[in-house]
Amino acid sequence: MQITSDLKARIPLIEEIHLPNLEKIQENPHAPNWNYFCGDRIQKDDIPFLKDYEESLHTQRVCLREPSLKIIEYIEKIKKQSWFYERKLKFFDIAEHFFSLPITTRADFASKLSLIIPHQADLSRLVVNPTSGTTGHSIVCPNHPQAIGCYNSLILYSLKQHGVIPKLSREETLAIQMYNQKETAVYCTVKPILNGVGFAKINLNPNSWNSCEDIEKFILDLQPSFFSGNPIGFKAYLDGKYSYKPKAFLSTSMQLSFALRTILENTYKAKVIDFYSLNDTGPLGYSCPKNPEYFHVLPHDVFLEITDEEGNPKKEGEIGYITVTGGRNPYLPLVRYQTGDLGRITFTPCECGEVTARFQLFDVRKPTTFVAGNAETINPIDIGRILRQYPIFRHRLTQKKNLELILEIEPMPSLQDMDLFQIQTKLEELFGKQIPIQIQKTKFIESKILPYVNENENL
Repeated sequence: MQITSDLKARIPLIEEIHLPNLEKIQENPHAPNWNYFCGDRIQKDDIPFLKDYEESLHTQRVCLREPSLKIIEYIEKIKKQSWFYERKLKFFDIAEHFFSLPITTRADFASKLSLIIPHQADLSRLVVNPTSGTTGHSIVCPNHPQAIGCYNSLILYSLKQHGVIPKLSREETLAIQMYNQKETAVYCTVKPILNGVGFAKINLNPNSWNSCEDIEKFILDLQPSFFSGNPIGFKAYLDGKYSYKPKAFLSTSMQLSFALRTILENTYKAKVIDFYSLNDTGPLGYSCPKNPEYFHVLPHDVFLEITDEEGNPKKEGEIGYITVTGGRNPYLPLVRYQTGDLGRITFTPCECGEVTARFQLFDVRKPTTFVAGNAETINPIDIGRILRQYPIFRHRLTQKKNLELILEIEPMPSLQDMDLFQIQTKLEELFGKQIPIQIQKTKFIESKILPYVNENENL
């Protein structure tokens, strides 16, 4: 294996000493059918920022009831750089009237993104990822390698709080990210910023492998410190009765049920960490080691509050919408950004020793699956991959008790022309023609809708 120009572009800090670990994963005789190439795109100039972020994450642990001076300064800066926020916050004294500032929503990101991105932002290192759309309409999330690189520190901090300290060396595999989908990107990489430790993303769907037996053999060969992924992938791992026992399962994207958590803990004697993170905000919380129904606020550079739909603050313990200000993404500034997820917050000290505020989530991002004509389980991420190809503002797909599908779509403003027949054809290819599919245009009145509903028993 050699360092090609393409490999260097994806992993700028890679060196010859990192190649054996990458080759060990990529050329493994039991490896999945790789279909993608990926790297962190972190450059030498990013290192000071990332090291400072890691240090600050550990030293600036505080319980914020009100926005800090840094948060106020962040908003003042964004107010001058973003046409959207300049117009939105024009008549507000930020420090004096923070809790009266108008909220920002996913709908704003979907329809006004070009105005939200700071107008002098250097877009030369832009990374774009669409959200999965499993809990709301899919949006395009611009991001920067520095901001994405901070995930390493945030994840490792969460693991450490649960007593898990992975080995970080160029001979080890840090994690395997696992999913169970019809299609998904499958790739491997190394992280020079973490001493060249390895990483792989796999799909437990048999179609991604030359042989079903290869799945366990590949995992056993790599011996990852932990698994990351979502509850659907972890349940598939459990159902497959695979033997490898990681030190931890790091669950994100969907709500982790108490039952699945308990079974994973008992079966694999591993820590199970729920991670509350969105593409548009980055990681926001990790489950408390002592009381996992609570999340501790994870990053030190955000202010998290609970509001009603109009943005009025809720009192401690009252249920409302999780609303976020701050972060480190230079392309997607957050000022009282309402995630649409319901929760409540408490500021009382926690027995685990973490000093940041704790919050609970309610009926958020429950893993919903669907049934195809051949009884195969369909992951909503596969559905979202189809719908993202069209100018759909919001949607709701409902599977009735008789397995019939009803897709309601709200087109983007001024883009009412859409080939519904083409959408139906692609859904029929996914579900099989045995499943009746109805598609209808609508305009949702509700501000928050569940994009995927199965009237049968869910996972």
